[in-house]
Amino acid sequence: MLLIDGVKYELWTPPSEDEFEQVVKEHAQDIFGKESIYLDRKQKLGHCQESVQYLMDTLSSLETYHNGT
Repeated sequence: MLLIDGVKYELWTPPSEDEFEQVVKEHAQDIFGKESIYLDRKQKLGHCQESVQYLMDTLSSLETYHNGT
């Protein structure tokens, strides 16, 4: 158990990977930040897959440039 500001948090182990993925999907902005975009890795992207990978690489490069590293 973890206690933060009077709130008790208990360890939870999801019964299945599918349930875990559903919880992550539902709380993606809480986990990754309000400005994040969650892309479900199991969602079929079809012909867009290369474009999405390019977009992710580009955003990563911009973040690295912005942070000056």
